[in-house]
Amino acid sequence: MKHKLAYKNLTVWDESLELVKYTYILTSVFPEDEKEGLVKTIKEQAIKIPGGIAKAMQTEKNSERNQHLHQSLDAILEVETLFTLANKLDFMSESDVKKYTEKSQKVSMQLNGLMQKLGK
Repeated sequence: MKHKLAYKNLTVWDESLELVKYTYILTSVFPEDEKEGLVKTIKEQAIKIPGGIAKAMQTEKNSERNQHLHQSLDAILEVETLFTLANKLDFMSESDVKKYTEKSQKVSMQLNGLMQKLGK
């Protein structure tokens, strides 16, 4: 298996872990009554980002690999959407949403590049 366990050497995997860490920092100031609601959902989706990358690198089948990488991309979009909602609910600032989106878009571009590279 050419790509097995290679995810630990990928910049996108490291960047996605940093994105999860940043997500935890941002959600730490949300209202207490959102800990089992919005915060839980955001964290669950954020964790799927590096998890999808790791799963993708465990398979040799391009279709399964792409499915896992697309799940990571979907999780990024969901967290971005939930942070936009959190901003509208006054749980976080617009600048924090923008900063998260900039970081997440970098990871998205890296994921797209990885999918193109592995698709060849």
